[in-house]
Amino acid sequence: MNLDFRLAWRTLVRRPLFSGAVVATLALGLGANATIFTLVDSLLLRSLPYPEAEQLVAVWSTVQRDASDPGAVERRAFSLPDLEDLKARSETFETLSGYSGASYRLDGERPERIVGTIADADYLTVLGVGPAVGVNLSDDAVAEDGLAGVLISDGLARRRFGGASAALGEVLRLDGEPAQVVGVLPPGFRGLVDESEVLAPLGALPERLRLNRGARWLEGVGRLRDGVELEQVRAEMDVLFEALEVEYADSNAGYGADARALQTELVGEVRSSVLLLWGAVAAVLLIAAANVVNLLVSQRRRRSGEEAVFRALGASSWQSVRRPMIEAGLLGLLGGAAGLGIALATIRWLRPMSPVDLPGLFDLGLGLRAVVFA
Repeated sequence: MNLDFRLAWRTLVRRPLFSGAVVATLALGLGANATIFTLVDSLLLRSLPYPEAEQLVAVWSTVQRDASDPGAVERRAFSLPDLEDLKARSETFETLSGYSGASYRLDGERPERIVGTIADADYLTVLGVGPAVGVNLSDDAVAEDGLAGVLISDGLARRRFGGASAALGEVLRLDGEPAQVVGVLPPGFRGLVDESEVLAPLGALPERLRLNRGARWLEGVGRLRDGVELEQVRAEMDVLFEALEVEYADSNAGYGADARALQTELVGEVRSSVLLLWGAVAAVLLIAAANVVNLLVSQRRRRSGEEAVFRALGASSWQSVRRPMIEAGLLGLLGGAAGLGIALATIRWLRPMSPVDLPGLFDLGLGLRAVVFA
């Protein structure tokens, strides 16, 4: 068998144009498929990087703009009073939270613009995450002088203070306003606002924004109780918002709510595009495989005389077939290895251009499943 491998390798080396054409064809087809599979794996197959992520749902407000057209329903954000009423009256949610993205000017020796998240105290609880050091977010962590208690990312803590423990108790100035660091998020944690480095409490906002039932600006995320299905959530919200419409006719006329699985919400816009792209790339691989087969068949025909000599020297039928099979296997391995290299380079190029704000997407990389697939 070792002799067969050596002979097969020498044969491939003696035909560099043929070997190179086969390897390059396979590498392009396999590399493209491994790249798209990695996207599919990250977006559609893996769970979100939170405990029991299947229980997480996105919730939002809806409004009926045209009473004569039941399908004319527009999507809206929540107001804080509506979200608090839903949280207080719901029996299907274990926890529910409202959040919104924000942008801050971080003052200091090296001023910079950073992304932040404004959320209520249940935000991390819903996601099943706690601070690495310090305490959780609190709606009451706002002193009379306006000093808010915020959590910061591990990266910001290291960049500004040299580490998580050193950051506790320090005061940041966000858009000129003081904010004390009361906790640091776990390393690698990413919330639902892309690249967020500060988690600030809703209590730091003006009352006119927090208490106004008509000010709809909050996104909602909830964790379902065990055994609860989405249809139960939707039915319950229909009843609750019908009651709110009666209680607050001026601000809630025509308003309702809806929900769907958080992962579906995050990838819904790109799911079809990614699957369509994967189908197109798979077709390219089939074409590449057909071309490789044609090359191998034509090469075998050219070597018919060589095989006749082997048989004349006493080689069995299996021995005559084994060496071409080993050559094909070597070409496949070389093409696969080159394809994985192409996939790795492509993924590194694609990583900064994430198509959606999906937390799991930031772990985009050529993992074991992609290698096995290739």
